Amino acid sequence: MNNLIPAYTLGFFAFGTIVGSFISMLNYRVKNKIGGKITGRSFCPHCKVELNFFDMIPLLSYLFLGGKCRSCNKKISTNYFFTELITGFLFASVFLKFGIQNPTNTILWLLVFAIGSAIFFFDLEYLEVPIQYSIAFAFLGILGGYLLIGNSTYEILLGGLIGKLFFYLQYTLSKGKWVGLGDSDIGLAMGLLLGPKLLILALMIAYILGSVIGLALLATKKAGRKTQLPFGPFLMTGLYITVIYGQQIADWYFNLTF
Repeated sequence: MNNLIPAYTLGFFAFGTIVGSFISMLNYRVKNKIGGKITGRSFCPHCKVELNFFDMIPLLSYLFLGGKCRSCNKKISTNYFFTELITGFLFASVFLKFGIQNPTNTILWLLVFAIGSAIFFFDLEYLEVPIQYSIAFAFLGILGGYLLIGNSTYEILLGGLIGKLFFYLQYTLSKGKWVGLGDSDIGLAMGLLLGPKLLILALMIAYILGSVIGLALLATKKAGRKTQLPFGPFLMTGLYITVIYGQQIADWYFNLTF
């Protein structure tokens, strides 16, 4: 098995890039309310020409075409490339962390990170989170809370309640200036999945990352005090770090404080 780890890792990465390509297509169609969200042929967002197979090879097509459409030569958003790359990285991380001994758990983790990637890039590009994504994430959160994390019903419900109220109160107090309602939906789903203890760790990581990057953008004058920053990407990053490195963080903190 050890000799096959590099091959399996590459296989999971490649599969993740394919899923990332699908996510890019789905995000665009959900945002623009295009029918046939799953079955319709892919096309250039500028000239609407349908893409052939060679234009849709994850990562490679974008690089070979120089990030431009073959037909109209207009630039394609780098979000397409990075969605494929990061989703591939996430899928490879699932294999390296959890292996394939329990296929059901592996598939569930892949689904969790796939919806996480979709939320990450949708919020990053459009500054909102579709309710369809939030519902799917909440459903996976309940399943994952039981099967992946091993939380009790009480812990799952408490985590969801904390995640929802934490952001909803901020939304109400700030009249939508601090966070959006989409963030409260993400908080609910994260709480259902992680339970209260891991949720707090994920939120701490998200807020630390958000503060650091926000200050960096202000310092470099790439954003102002009134610039709206999407928080979904920070929440998804906090989720990823908690799931993949949560035990190491807990061990480090325990050794540091005791």
